Amino acid sequence: MEDEEDDLLYSPFSRKTVAHTMIENVLSVYPDVDPIDIAKDLEITRSPVKTVNRILDGQV
Repeated sequence: MEDEEDDLLYSPFSRKTVAHTMIENVLSVYPDVDPIDIAKDLEITRSPVKTVNRILDGQV
């Protein structure tokens, strides 16, 4: 069984974690956006849909 921590990205800037699947969901829509920028935004929004919208609006 895979360790649950393997599915999480720890940010050096925050104690929050972001699931790799959430980052992958956003990358499937915007493959050219830096995954670290996506992870930072997901720490704020906690939602791939909100992060996609923020990228579309130029906020990321």
